[in-house]
Amino acid sequence: MGEARGFQSQRELLEAWHRFADNRLESASSLEVLQAWRRCRSLAVDPCRLSLACLSSDDLQERLRRHQGLISHAAPFLDHLTSVLADCPHYVAFSDGQGWILDLRRTADSLAGCDDLLAVGTNWSEQYLGNNGVGTVLVTGKPAVVRGGQHYHRILHGWMELGVPVNGSAGLVGVLAAGVAAPGETPGLLGLMQACVKVIEVPLWFDGSLAQGLSADDLIATAIHDLRNPLTALRAIAQLGTKTAADEGVVRLFNRIIDQVDRLTDLLSQGLAPLKPEALVKANPAAIIEELLAENHELFEQRGIAASFDRQRSAEIPLQPLLFKRAIGNLVTNAIQAMPGGGRLTIKLAQAGRSHLLLSVADTGCGIPEHLRGHVFERFFTSRSDGTGLGLYMVQQIITKGHHGQIWFETSPSGTTFYIKLPRSPDRAADGCWQEHEPCTTTLTAIKPETGIAPGLFSASYTA
Repeated sequence: MGEARGFQSQRELLEAWHRFADNRLESASSLEVLQAWRRCRSLAVDPCRLSLACLSSDDLQERLRRHQGLISHAAPFLDHLTSVLADCPHYVAFSDGQGWILDLRRTADSLAGCDDLLAVGTNWSEQYLGNNGVGTVLVTGKPAVVRGGQHYHRILHGWMELGVPVNGSAGLVGVLAAGVAAPGETPGLLGLMQACVKVIEVPLWFDGSLAQGLSADDLIATAIHDLRNPLTALRAIAQLGTKTAADEGVVRLFNRIIDQVDRLTDLLSQGLAPLKPEALVKANPAAIIEELLAENHELFEQRGIAASFDRQRSAEIPLQPLLFKRAIGNLVTNAIQAMPGGGRLTIKLAQAGRSHLLLSVADTGCGIPEHLRGHVFERFFTSRSDGTGLGLYMVQQIITKGHHGQIWFETSPSGTTFYIKLPRSPDRAADGCWQEHEPCTTTLTAIKPETGIAPGLFSASYTA
């Protein structure tokens, strides 16, 4: 590498390009990459030597301060993307509109030997790094995918990079980028990044005409709706492909596309749920739970799970029936996933004093690890590589915001139990006033181990 030299002439550049294009690229993308290479050559980028631009400590702190709100808003999406890519070397970065990296997540083996590059405060514009997931987006203003040898700079040849522009009322304000070590390409990653950007952009339009008369929820719901339409079409095309393709390998690829589309659709649906809340109506929670268990009967049998529902006589209470069923369904799904070898799922519904009902969903899995217990209700937090990190977050939102209830859990090595406390009267649901607690208040407030909880038992509570 030390003896390699840059392109000294236009002819040498074109010869190298044709050797690459003949073997690696389809003609549809060849022109774009060639244009990027020409830009890099005109900027005097050395493809063999890394030239970094880094902010001074004072300048970096000032830039971070100026963009603090945007960085905080984007951070959960970076966390989610890095959890999706956890099984392969990768980085996820967020830059401002000039290419300065404002936030970054990375694995320890990302671009070994180039720690200075993968750092907050470096500049990833094309003039320093050649075409890449940030710099190329800043030039073109549209999403970019740069694979392996398409990079002008040779240090990036072992990586696939993706970048999505983040726009506001004033134009392009940043880039969400990700890099994955080849051949660890992740189908659906670009679509997931675009979905994240749609939500990141929402507050950036508040001072523009698009946001006039619209709330943040309206804008987010509109963005989610717009994303679901092309996903529906993409899934239909992939399904058609599985029925018409003769090659089994091609069929498998179409099925992978369907799986990724379903995952994105589920993520978007979970994001849309709290934005379109139902009205509170009188409904019987026991009937909803019985319906849910009946729908999952075959799954319980397949997984070797004995499910039971123990309930006292229950009356109708204020509920959002569809969202309530979705919340309990998420808890049941989590319980099933916690018992891969089978076990017992126990749901109980009982009176909690005169004014509330207490619902519990218990499994006999291995419990929630100690280092994860304080994060289970956080948005985009997941311990599974295929999880969206929105399931328990949505449960907590539905129960506390939609039903003015409380949710908490207790966990130990022998299993986990989630508790939900709901008001029985419309007045209490509307007031959201929880000053008059029933005797189980001591359990709700016993959050820390030193408060007397038995060894190995952990409790956490959330209240509207």
